[in-house]
Amino acid sequence: MALTSDRDRAGFTLLEVLVVLVLVSVITAVVAPALGTGAQTLRLQSAARHVAATLRLARAKAIRQQEVYLVSFDRERGQVTLASGDLEDQRSFDLPRDVRLERAVLSNDTARAELPSPDPVTFFFSPNGAAQSLEVRLVNARGRSLRVVQDSFRRSPRIESVPPGDQ
Repeated sequence: MALTSDRDRAGFTLLEVLVVLVLVSVITAVVAPALGTGAQTLRLQSAARHVAATLRLARAKAIRQQEVYLVSFDRERGQVTLASGDLEDQRSFDLPRDVRLERAVLSNDTARAELPSPDPVTFFFSPNGAAQSLEVRLVNARGRSLRVVQDSFRRSPRIESVPPGDQ
């Protein structure tokens, strides 16, 4: 019969378990903030895509229904509304909590671009497909900005990153 020593037993020592726990804690502390930043950026990008899709839908509905369609941006409530000119067809969506609507202005209206109004701002899309040139700026909780630009000469809105300091 062979005698077994302490080294032959299966298991971990208390010191080994503590070292592993410390390593896991350090890795979590380093990685967790990066994951949070990534999630906020994804919500900002998703909100910008949703705004751009709403603008595309407004243009398509205006052409298809041969009626003026309106898109309103309410900064205070963080809400975007798409409605027919007679307000019979109306739908809206709220922006994510950590994304705020910083500004919604006509692209060539520099006075309003400098001092955005807290009141809802409405843009129209006409039955021939024409639209006002507009800019919508969204900002997340960490200060990252994206703008959705609807140019009257282009059919589809584009999403642009706003460089830091270009407010």
